[in-house]
Amino acid sequence: MPLRSRTFRLESLAERSQLQLRVWPYWGYFGRGRAVGYLPAREGNGTWQARYAWRDYDTKRTRYRQLHLGYADDRSESDGIRVLSFQQAVSAAKHWIATNADKVVREDFKASPDRLIYLPVGDVYTVAHAVLDYLRYAMMYRKAPEVPMYRANRYILPHIGLIAADELTSEQIREWMEMVAEYPAQRGTGRRLENPTPEQRQRRRNTANAVLSTLTAALNLAFRDGKISTDAAWRRVQKYRAIHRSRVRYLLEDEARRLVEVSPPEFRSLVLGALYTGCRGGELAAMTAGSLDVHTDRLYVAPAKSNWARWLALPDEGVELFRELSDGRDPNDPMFVREGGARWKPSAIQALMVQARRKARLDDGVTFHTLRHTYASYLVMAGASLLAVMKLLGHADIRLVVQCYAHLSPDFLADTLRVNFPRFKVGNSRVSREWREVSNALGGSRPSPAPEAEELLNPAAAAAARWSSRVRGTSPALPLTYAQLAGKV
Repeated sequence: MPLRSRTFRLESLAERSQLQLRVWPYWGYFGRGRAVGYLPAREGNGTWQARYAWRDYDTKRTRYRQLHLGYADDRSESDGIRVLSFQQAVSAAKHWIATNADKVVREDFKASPDRLIYLPVGDVYTVAHAVLDYLRYAMMYRKAPEVPMYRANRYILPHIGLIAADELTSEQIREWMEMVAEYPAQRGTGRRLENPTPEQRQRRRNTANAVLSTLTAALNLAFRDGKISTDAAWRRVQKYRAIHRSRVRYLLEDEARRLVEVSPPEFRSLVLGALYTGCRGGELAAMTAGSLDVHTDRLYVAPAKSNWARWLALPDEGVELFRELSDGRDPNDPMFVREGGARWKPSAIQALMVQARRKARLDDGVTFHTLRHTYASYLVMAGASLLAVMKLLGHADIRLVVQCYAHLSPDFLADTLRVNFPRFKVGNSRVSREWREVSNALGGSRPSPAPEAEELLNPAAAAAARWSSRVRGTSPALPLTYAQLAGKV
């Protein structure tokens, strides 16, 4: 983020009256990283704010300190204390910046998350103060604050961080949500979406709902602590309705084998580890050689996105892979290493995934996280309960698993009804398309067994039995496994 941006003219009331209402200030810069801001109000006076920015070379990010100076003289005369003219606001901003800019700014962040871009100051309890208190609370009592910290840095602090929490209104929150829904994705061009598709609009509204959850969580904590007098403003705001999740992309077996085949040796082990465990890239990178319990062949996954650890059972190929990776190594050494013995970093994982994806002729929607979806999808299609999948993935709530994978489950909704509901007319049973495909795939060129009375009455139940036998390994030999293809066997 640059230290200099567009400068607005804020000197006169006529110039300020031309500015549209919005939930983040208009900034007028009078030096590099130094600015006075004006936030218009629907009724009454707007507010003056001061900000200075600096480049943190340790984390390579731009950081801010901002201060609420007072009200603007839009509809009342300035008194130099509570109501300020433009020149008085600039003088107050310069004085505050001159007395604070030379301080050791790293000390301001000792009690806050390391990558927070904006540290609130001043006696007025603002939305930014509430967010900072929530992030400290999350670090101490709940899961790691990476996700709420990203949302705060990108959507909350730059736009509504300086609004006094007690003065925050429902209209401001709704306007802010509309702004978030029109914001481009981080990997985009940085411009507002023009003529978005329905799927893009759904994704942005889903993001707006998630950011609103972070904001309300911070404000609710401040309200419980007695720092905000009322919670009526954000309780009146509803999330966007009819938000549908995009279809989960998972790899077919031949696609997974192609990806394994074209991956470099070190990255191939990481890909296989994700396919066998469903772990995130960060979880695999944090694993050590001592994570595998050689007595029970179970894998320990340290807390990452959630605040609890889990133990994973492994398939036979997975046991062979992790035994090979951990055999004869120090328990504190990383399980997966790059060439030269260095740990994997997210940027390196994504870069090699793009290269391997192109070599395997896969679409651009395939990322490293797709391997996690592949793991869960095949478990569900094999008949695993959604609760078991939730535990293996490390989710705290089964609703996410139901939303993403329940349509793949053979015993879900329509198929559950058709398999278990009695047939009242002989020879007139309906079989769903999914069961018909399973039945045809499992039958193949093999001679069909003689039909029995039960199969005639309920052909879907017979297809389910053949599916179960396929999963349990009683079907004919399958194609090469991942490990065989990778040269492990």
